Amino acid sequence: IADFAFTASLPESWIELEDDNGGIAYYNPKLKKVQKTHPVLDKFQAMYEKQKAFMERANTPMEKMEANIGALLNESLNRAHRELPAVTPEIMEQVALLMNVNTSVEYALARAVKNEIDLFVEAQYDKTAALGTSGDPMDFIHNIRKEQVAVDVTSKPEDVIMCSHFEDRPATLKCNHDFFSREGLEAMKKMSKRYKSFPTEEVEQLVCSVFHNRVATCEVDGVWYSDEGYEEALKKNPGLRRIFKRILGGLKCSEYPNRKADVLVEDTLDFLSWEGFYKLYRRRGVENMSLLYIDAQGNLSSNGELLPVEEASSLIDKARYATEGGPWLAFRDDQMNAYWYHLADKVTTTVNPYFASS
Repeated sequence: IADFAFTASLPESWIELEDDNGGIAYYNPKLKKVQKTHPVLDKFQAMYEKQKAFMERANTPMEKMEANIGALLNESLNRAHRELPAVTPEIMEQVALLMNVNTSVEYALARAVKNEIDLFVEAQYDKTAALGTSGDPMDFIHNIRKEQVAVDVTSKPEDVIMCSHFEDRPATLKCNHDFFSREGLEAMKKMSKRYKSFPTEEVEQLVCSVFHNRVATCEVDGVWYSDEGYEEALKKNPGLRRIFKRILGGLKCSEYPNRKADVLVEDTLDFLSWEGFYKLYRRRGVENMSLLYIDAQGNLSSNGELLPVEEASSLIDKARYATEGGPWLAFRDDQMNAYWYHLADKVTTTVNPYFASS
């Protein structure tokens, strides 16, 4: 964790500059925030304390954890050599427990554990067959830590800055080092004349129009929503589903988060770039998969025809929920049939729960 913190880059919205005393400071031009500490340092500190407490509580030194994880990875590799799916829910759960991933609530990290086991086995499959050796479990542990850093630190959105006067409203202005909504600043000017003389700056935040303390993740007809806010808005106006929803930042590949998704795999609801698709499914081939193609605007098409907006929106929502936060995780049984495992309830079903849900 310390290595990741030491090499952490600044978030895109921050810049490094020199303060009046020649020291390093960090500035967010959209939020008009200035601070001396690296913007992600506090998040790394919290993650470090969490992992340290777990290892002390579990009395699991690194050497023991490495040996236990190595045994589970060898079990997965042996399954692959028998032409069986490498990962089972039992293996995934045991590895997650050793890595301090609470699969009952940390759905994204549970997915990362499963995916990393698959990738580890894929990388070692040919090497083991040829040389009789397997990979280093520390490489696997490093990759899981990287995923934990992504979830807990680097990909975690900035908190919405709220008005210091009306605490239920997001800030849109900065005045004298304080943040206000427009109504909040006007109220402060009436209470304290000194605020009338201070310059003000605009604060840019993409805030959900329903839940004002949550960052927006999508835009529909010029209105910003968080995922939860969009679901709430749908209850009052189901017709929103018929209007194209733009996902902020685009649809990302679940295997390569820095790459855009090219396809949606229907039977597992995976967003994948072509590189990610061939890494996971090269043995099955495109002809054996049901794929929906994603264009530059985020529309879905099948057999050369665009899906209706309402159908595409529903599929994308279910796939994002399955990929980014839903409790159901797709596996394959020993006959290569898909089934789904509920991370919280620890039950399975052969019916795709995301398609079955309303």
